[in-house]
Amino acid sequence: YRVSGGSACSPVWENGRLTEGRFWVGAEYPEAETYTWDLIFTDDRERTLPVKEVGPVAFSEGMRMAAAIYAKRVVEKESEDV
Repeated sequence: YRVSGGSACSPVWENGRLTEGRFWVGAEYPEAETYTWDLIFTDDRERTLPVKEVGPVAFSEGMRMAAAIYAKRVVEKESEDV
């Protein structure tokens, strides 16, 4: 997925309009530790859309992207020093 401004992006043309799903993955250096955050949707002017205004295909593709990224995350185990 393309990353822009710290978010992985999934653009979808649906019903003649562009909707982009964006899933936050961090904006620091590529080698820095990162974390995921909210999945949001924007229109062609980069305005945040309420979920009720997002079409079913754009919503599905955004969720698929976010789920794929979340599933590939690496979670460090906490040490159990006693």
